[in-house]
Amino acid sequence: MRAGDLPAIKIGGRGQWRVENRELDQWLQAHYRKTRSVDEDAFVPDDDPDTSRDHHRR
Repeated sequence: MRAGDLPAIKIGGRGQWRVENRELDQWLQAHYRKTRSVDEDAFVPDDDPDTSRDHHRR
């Protein structure tokens, strides 16, 4: 929210954030689409020799 990715307002003395349901639903759907499009290998750490991409190609 602070980065501006999710439209919201900060209200009250405690600084609570409020987000419209419609805005939250749209934001979630966009992130679900991004997640589905990510390649599985993108989550393999490069510095771990047991799980590196080179190790899987052997």
